[in-house]
Amino acid sequence: METSGNPFIKTSGGISKRNVSIDILKYISIFFVIAIHFSHIPELVAFSRFAVPTFFILSGYLLHNKNDKKSIIKDIKFYIPYIALLLIVQLFDFILTSQFRDFIGITWFLVSYFLTRFYYYLICNYNLKKVFFYLIPILLAFNLFFGTYSRCFFGDLAIVFSRNSIFVGLPFFLIGVLIRQLNLKLNKDFAFIVILLGIFFLSFQVPEFRLMNSRHDFVGDLYLYTIIGSILLCVGCINFEINVPTKYIKKLHLDKLNFGIYLYHAMIGILMRPILVDNLFLIYLLSAIIFYVISFLIETIKSKFVVQQNL
Repeated sequence: METSGNPFIKTSGGISKRNVSIDILKYISIFFVIAIHFSHIPELVAFSRFAVPTFFILSGYLLHNKNDKKSIIKDIKFYIPYIALLLIVQLFDFILTSQFRDFIGITWFLVSYFLTRFYYYLICNYNLKKVFFYLIPILLAFNLFFGTYSRCFFGDLAIVFSRNSIFVGLPFFLIGVLIRQLNLKLNKDFAFIVILLGIFFLSFQVPEFRLMNSRHDFVGDLYLYTIIGSILLCVGCINFEINVPTKYIKKLHLDKLNFGIYLYHAMIGILMRPILVDNLFLIYLLSAIIFYVISFLIETIKSKFVVQQNL
């Protein structure tokens, strides 16, 4: 069987398969993103901090060779109708309720993601990849100190360091690229051990949060153990291959579903809060259903538009 390290694997029979262990990790991470936004349990929120770094690492791993303008523009075009719909709902909600209930604040990640893609394009274009690999620890150290631990002294001002493309998106994206370039080959048993080790390190986010919170009113976006645990978790899942024919993934839109849950979960959680009472699993499920419906409508409109153009 031919393998390239990508989520898509060509078998000797020519059947395209996808390593869905990467997708599974994304779906799990999305649940913890919802926990960050809606859980009232501080320890769960602290544990959930691995989710955003995980997305950036996997993005770097999967997009390591897509460093041209064309692929970035193609991605932006895909996101536009979904984000436009979210903005329309946000506007109508403001008109009807006369208050701003933030559905779009979570899109900071998308802004950071595309800026990171742009930085990576420049880095590759000017052959600076090796230089920036050496800068990864410096960028992460800057994030930890100014974005997390400095909250003990500067309060919410530190958020400008913890939610951006330079100190969060870029270093984790580059870690993903580095993992891809190193092309680590682990057997399934060892990969499973690495996953467990990653979870073990992530569990230390909670005592680190408690230690800081006992002295200050403190909630950090990134901890030292977040970095270690996220890297181990991604390396383990990449090598713990669960291969499924690509045609099934495409038919069910499973390759795009994690994006849909991410984009619409804030809207669902806020609009339906009296009914859901911040039930994380229901927010997750309803966000997936809403995305399926919206995706079907958008793809149908797109296909009709393409047909009309061809005529």
